Amino acid sequence: GIHRALGVHISRVRSLTLDVWEVSLLDMMAAMGNEKANSVFLCHLTDANITSAATREERDTFIRRKYVEKAFMRARGSELQWKPQNLAGMLYHAVRSQDIVKILESIAHGADVNEASMDENACTCLMQAVKSDFIIGIELLCQNGANID
Repeated sequence: GIHRALGVHISRVRSLTLDVWEVSLLDMMAAMGNEKANSVFLCHLTDANITSAATREERDTFIRRKYVEKAFMRARGSELQWKPQNLAGMLYHAVRSQDIVKILESIAHGADVNEASMDENACTCLMQAVKSDFIIGIELLCQNGANID
């Protein structure tokens, strides 16, 4: 329904009965869960959360505000950390420390998953995740546009 209408560049919807769920995707979803994902996308929720009694229009508005406008996200800590020039480093550090919430948070704020690190290795986040056998991180990066070539 509503999530599917957002397009795959914003929300990748999978059917429990119609789609095939790879083990790595299941592991990533289990590791992330709603609580961790919502800690990023709803960390600054000031309006009342959507209820089961909400109309389709109210649900549509809420979901668009959550994922398209990112209206409920807020910069944690210093506002400076969310500047574009800092996002790639934050993402790379999150991958190195295997922090899936920080990975999602960096990506949600606009980090380029394909940008190479500025350290001596000059490798991408995906390369770092592969080096450290961080399967959940590999899946999360790939689901968010990491180039595997």
